[in-house]
Amino acid sequence: MLFRSIRYYIFNKGEGIFPKTNDIVAIEFKVRLLDSDTTLCYSSDESGIVYFKVERDNIETGLHEAITYLNVGSEAYVI
Repeated sequence: MLFRSIRYYIFNKGEGIFPKTNDIVAIEFKVRLLDSDTTLCYSSDESGIVYFKVERDNIETGLHEAITYLNVGSEAYVI
């Protein structure tokens, strides 16, 4: 069994359904350094909204797990 170790904090709880395997989701994001709230590495402002199929697309594993904890419209920090 693969043990995942993500941390997340929901700072704006959305409403609606929670995504599940094979759902296609859209996310906006900002990737920052852990040691700084000001150092932005990249974001969806530059690359656009990202669409992916939960547990099926080739993106960061932790993101697949984290997205299942967030219902539509939620905003969270994910480490």
